[in-house]
Amino acid sequence: MSRWLRCGLLAIFLVFLLSGSVVAHEIILNVSQDTVVGEEATIEITLGHFPEDYDFEHDFFQRLTDGQLFVIDPDGDETELQFNRETDRYTATFTPLQEGLHWVVANIPRGVLDRTPDDGLQLRFYDAKTPLFVGEQYQGEFSQTMLPVEMVGARLPLLQVNEEFVAQLHYDGEPASRETVLLVSPTEVAIEVTTDEDGSWSFTPIESGRWMIKTTLMDTTRQGEYQGEEYDRTRYNSALYLDVLEAGAMPVNTASDTINVYIIIALIVVLGGGAWLFISARRKA
Repeated sequence: MSRWLRCGLLAIFLVFLLSGSVVAHEIILNVSQDTVVGEEATIEITLGHFPEDYDFEHDFFQRLTDGQLFVIDPDGDETELQFNRETDRYTATFTPLQEGLHWVVANIPRGVLDRTPDDGLQLRFYDAKTPLFVGEQYQGEFSQTMLPVEMVGARLPLLQVNEEFVAQLHYDGEPASRETVLLVSPTEVAIEVTTDEDGSWSFTPIESGRWMIKTTLMDTTRQGEYQGEEYDRTRYNSALYLDVLEAGAMPVNTASDTINVYIIIALIVVLGGGAWLFISARRKA
């Protein structure tokens, strides 16, 4: 075999290997940041390959409703949402009662036991979360939720390109050290980082748009029985979705802007009407 052919085959293998980590099935959450108090927001949840390659024919997609979908408000109160099936996704609706940073959280068991390369048997869980900014409150913190695997500790504005983002990976409330965090850009550029001794990690986004931050964590001490079979480990596939703005851009809440326009129009009408009444009264006098 020629040297050039060997190099070509090696390159193809590496591309396949790297792309395989990017296109693994994940729970995908999409929410609109155009949300104001008292107005219904739509949340989409589906299964597939980030960013938009949905696999609605997969058997796991059919069982997404076996899991739970929550919104957690700024006070920590949870609201469980109901799934509505569409062709390639499920939707749910939520009406916020206050401004501020909310969290949309999905926690879904895989529903099957898998053999591992060392002939073990693992139970898999998939979860995902994404922030929901209500009103014009674009600041908040990563807070602990009911998920075993969490990104915590970071101050969370809407991120901007070339702006460093720092967070901490927790498992069961404790820092998870020496774990891999995979970051996938809107154009599927993959970046891997490793958490340090206290679970901290950082990255600087290079593209605007929606990013996926993924961790896969295995716990060989969490064992049990599932549907009559014993498993010797539990695996968590966790995804966090964050929106990144262009450098220097300001977030725009068009729903809020629309309300402001209506208020301005109403004020103009009221002031104009008052002026007309005042002028009419002066003329009669």
